[in-house]
Amino acid sequence: MSQYTYESEGFILHSRRFRENSVLLDVLTQTHGRVALIARRSVAKKKSAFNPYQVFSEKLFRWRGRGELQSLQVAEQLRVFQLEKMNLVCGLYCNELLVKVTGKHLPMDSIYTVYRDTIKSLASTTTPEFPLRTFEAKLLMELGHALDFNEDCQTHHALVDATDYYYHPEAGFSAATLGNGECKVSAQELAALSAHAVDDEHFPRAAKLVYAGTIKHLLGTKTLNSRDLYRDLSKFKLSK
Repeated sequence: MSQYTYESEGFILHSRRFRENSVLLDVLTQTHGRVALIARRSVAKKKSAFNPYQVFSEKLFRWRGRGELQSLQVAEQLRVFQLEKMNLVCGLYCNELLVKVTGKHLPMDSIYTVYRDTIKSLASTTTPEFPLRTFEAKLLMELGHALDFNEDCQTHHALVDATDYYYHPEAGFSAATLGNGECKVSAQELAALSAHAVDDEHFPRAAKLVYAGTIKHLLGTKTLNSRDLYRDLSKFKLSK
């Protein structure tokens, strides 16, 4: 039976050794979504100026196969984004999040663009929280979980003016308490979130609460190891 051959730009999200001479790759591609590829480790042993399985490196992939796990033929490096320290952890968080919340073989070129823009920003910024929150917001939107900042989820009318608002991942925003699992944001924080005003002083705390809560709901019982690493490094920075 003949096998199909595919080609697309992409990023390796995760890799792990498989048996003695192979590596399993989880790749986000521009035209085919996430794909699982198997590569021979002999490719990595050849003398080369780059690691063919390096994350945060956009490559031109060519692979073939028909099943869930397909065979990598070529991984040609196009550009590399250097991430360090906390920015590196943020990049790993983006990778792990995509692996946990997206399916395979589903075209998602818009998510690919969001991811590439985020990694590019993380390679040059000194404030990684801003591109990270933008990534979370856009990813939630692309996955069909965009936040509604205008309608009260309990009354189904426009949100009334209030000092504080309550948010629950399963329901949305309301001027009245929503019970267990909610978080509370001020009117200024809600306005900053709605405008995605990352430079506003009211944005960071609210974005962390609301986006993190929504993502936790999406993950269900799944956990993010990179999030724990981010917290540990943040505590270390504060203790210095």
